[in-house]
Amino acid sequence: MPFASLLSLFGFRAKHILLNKVALREGETIFTMEQIGAAKVPYQIRSTAAFTQEIGKLGYTIRDTWRISELGHAIPTHPSAGISQSCGYLLERER
Repeated sequence: MPFASLLSLFGFRAKHILLNKVALREGETIFTMEQIGAAKVPYQIRSTAAFTQEIGKLGYTIRDTWRISELGHAIPTHPSAGISQSCGYLLERER
């Protein structure tokens, strides 16, 4: 789900947004199935460039960011996708 679509569900734009464990990668956004316990669930790994661009278009500025290095991983069946990284963000609405 695009970040803008998720925000529209709230019906208002918060002044600050705290995001954690955002899966990112260099290149295009991809979707995969992730094994979590006994279940397989859809998993989105967003394009870093597209995600940060979307944040700006929504009128937010990144005030802080952090990397959660222990959550980054490669997809064993698709090594060409590279290694993802998980990040957190503190966003502030400018408009």
